[in-house]
Amino acid sequence: MPECTHPTVGVGTFVMRGNKFLIGKRKGSHGSGTWQLPGGMKSYTSMQNDSIVNINLLTKFNFKNLFKGILEFGESFEDCAKREVLEETNLEITNVIYQTVTNSVMVNENKHYIDIFMRAEVVDVDANPLVMEPNKCECWEWVTWDEFIQGGITGTENIQGDEINKYRPMFHPMEILIITRNGQRPIQTHVPTKTYHPAVLITGTSAGIGRETAFTLAKLGYTVFAGVRKKDDAENLITSFRECDNPNEGRIIPIILDVTNKEHIQNAYDHIQSIIGYEIPFVGLINNAAMVVYLPMEIASEEAFLNSFNTNYFSIVNLTKKFLPLLRRSGGRVINIGSVAAWVNSSVMGIYAATKAALRVMTRIWRMETKDMGIIISRLTDQTISNFRNFNSFPSLSHHYSAPNDTNPKVIPDYEKIFKAVATCSDHFQASPTEIVSDAIVHALTAPYPKNTYYVGIDARIFALTNWLVGDGIIEAVQSKVLSFVASR
Repeated sequence: MPECTHPTVGVGTFVMRGNKFLIGKRKGSHGSGTWQLPGGMKSYTSMQNDSIVNINLLTKFNFKNLFKGILEFGESFEDCAKREVLEETNLEITNVIYQTVTNSVMVNENKHYIDIFMRAEVVDVDANPLVMEPNKCECWEWVTWDEFIQGGITGTENIQGDEINKYRPMFHPMEILIITRNGQRPIQTHVPTKTYHPAVLITGTSAGIGRETAFTLAKLGYTVFAGVRKKDDAENLITSFRECDNPNEGRIIPIILDVTNKEHIQNAYDHIQSIIGYEIPFVGLINNAAMVVYLPMEIASEEAFLNSFNTNYFSIVNLTKKFLPLLRRSGGRVINIGSVAAWVNSSVMGIYAATKAALRVMTRIWRMETKDMGIIISRLTDQTISNFRNFNSFPSLSHHYSAPNDTNPKVIPDYEKIFKAVATCSDHFQASPTEIVSDAIVHALTAPYPKNTYYVGIDARIFALTNWLVGDGIIEAVQSKVLSFVASR
């Protein structure tokens, strides 16, 4: 057997149309009868015995004719994908991005493949692929990832009757891709088109970031399940969205959802499942709902602590657990809305900061645990906490106080000074415009390589840099000095 001294580098492309991609049945070459992606994964073959060509003989042949489909000299992955898909299927593609790579060494067969996998979308969703190279391809089919996996790995001995037509043995590089990724899909179907509307759930959409994000994603073409607590808010969402320009035919479907109520979570899950079935992939969970309580730790009631953690932390745990199976199926995303309060702490913000700090750690750990399952979890850190001017004055929050005791009447005036000082300082910071936050959420949901953490707004970036440079101790000392100065005025 001739020695293989160089690997073959091919570029295969997941050509997407909605949640389906294109595969072709190989013909007349190595792997004949198996199924592969268009554009690239071809082996070094002779024209007679389908055996590997001695590398010393390559100069006797025309490279392009012998290795049609292989990455050409000086060609980018993207250009190779576009060229090959057009030559093989007559389809034009766009939004070509890199997905993954496999390194397949077959010692017994004396072959070595390096296969670059790209992802792209068809320009014309109504166009059908043509068999442009009938000597190499028998036919083309559109399949979902689940259909391809089930059809490609099922043994022929288990196939009965008409099911034999669904059996699609995979070309070796595709088998390697599945093995190396432990069955997880290498493609992401998160970006909607005019005929494809993947689903997301956003909590806390009655106002602010949640509402803006729901409208933004629906305008992009998503099927948006919008969690609200009141029927009036649900009706308002529907009415307002009807008045918007909706070129991509997305939808907003309100769901009555108290995130602290497990029965509501189960009902939301069942309702979403009943609508999307297996036709619409569920690709995103955006945990936005939160409550803000600003109180000194000593006089805050146990109820204030429990309500805050139930809303800002445990509800996210419960929602994520419930929807992870759907996200695992689609290779979807979880996006948690955090706050700079998680690591830039201040007086009277203890309860809120504690919930966001817990969310920060939980997001990081959960991301580590699911990264090999095809699920990506990101956290957004807004530039500042909701402005104090949106809240009532200190005395009106008395329903949160612990039961009166010997010390509370004496310390409340002191805490009131601290509260007013913090409120005065907060006037110099403004919450991020909702449009900026929703843009970051769109990136986290659709980007091939989303960030682990998004620092939204200049304040968040400054706080993050300052915390990294000087540490907690100096920041705490400066905050104390500033608050003392403001309180004394």
